[in-house]
Amino acid sequence: MSVISVATPALAAGERMSVLPLRIERLQLNDVNRLNQMVRQRAEMRGGFAVEEERATNEIVEAALRLGLDCDINDVACATRIGKLADVPWVLLGAAVGDVRGRIGLDLRVVDVAKGAQLRRVSGLVPVDLDAQVAAFDGLLAALFSTSPQPTLAVVTTPTGADVVVNGQARGTTPLGAPIDGLAPGEHVVSVRKKGFLPKDQLVHLSEGELADLGVTLAVDPEAMSTGPTPLEVAVPFTAAGVSALIGTGGAVALGVGLLPWFAHEGHAADFAAAEGDRSSPGYPDAVRAARAGMDREAAAWSEWGQPSVVVGSALLGVGAAATAAGIWWGMVVLGRAEEAAVPAPQNGNQ
Repeated sequence: MSVISVATPALAAGERMSVLPLRIERLQLNDVNRLNQMVRQRAEMRGGFAVEEERATNEIVEAALRLGLDCDINDVACATRIGKLADVPWVLLGAAVGDVRGRIGLDLRVVDVAKGAQLRRVSGLVPVDLDAQVAAFDGLLAALFSTSPQPTLAVVTTPTGADVVVNGQARGTTPLGAPIDGLAPGEHVVSVRKKGFLPKDQLVHLSEGELADLGVTLAVDPEAMSTGPTPLEVAVPFTAAGVSALIGTGGAVALGVGLLPWFAHEGHAADFAAAEGDRSSPGYPDAVRAARAGMDREAAAWSEWGQPSVVVGSALLGVGAAATAAGIWWGMVVLGRAEEAAVPAPQNGNQ
């Protein structure tokens, strides 16, 4: 860690400033109202600005939205456009996030409307307790309007590609192009997140003008180490195979039922041939008539429902058999993935 001596530029006290409503996360309405009022009051008391009335600022914001100004009022470019509509040289915007290690993360920025650029930024933590909150808030706003050098924080993560969040506000993805600036002296919560790794929060204390280095090594999330299939992914192919087997079984039954008149017809045909071969028998005429009647009856049954059942049953049997085989093959492939996923993923900084 080292100390830098770069001071922030001074602001022109007494000039007009619009203070935009804070962007709020995880805070109750009473906290929102209190924080917005404190920002406005401190901009006048600590910064010496002539702060535009809250009602007037809100009316300009609402009018801008009605005119189609579709932007995030916590964004510098959007704040610049609102500042031009309000005809003020300065705009103060910010965000507040609750439940940051039991405190409130505040991030405030002053925008130079003429230049369309952020002039100063400060991020810090304030307690939830009201008495302690007032003192911490005063210190934070004093840092915002002070010309003293601010601390900065250089964050390096292993692996890279991790999102860095300071006091509840996103500050980029590693490797960062430059150290994180706009920080107030005091404590800060640095959160590092990357998919597939366990998140890590770290409390950092920074002094005025300090350039601090923070190295963070993330541990692989055990649940993310496995890229194998979920139980549902395993169940689906075997369920499909089972359903296909039932379809094939139904097709086999339909095929068998459809063939019944065909076999019966062949039986009557054999009886007819036998009767024809023994014409000397006294019952020859009756046997021939009975055999022919049976053949005609089964031929009609075959045409009416036997043959269609054979066609449908054959199709279902074929489709069911093919789908069953495909489902079993699919299931074995999925199980193969599960076996491969049992081998832990490498845990190094090059992931």
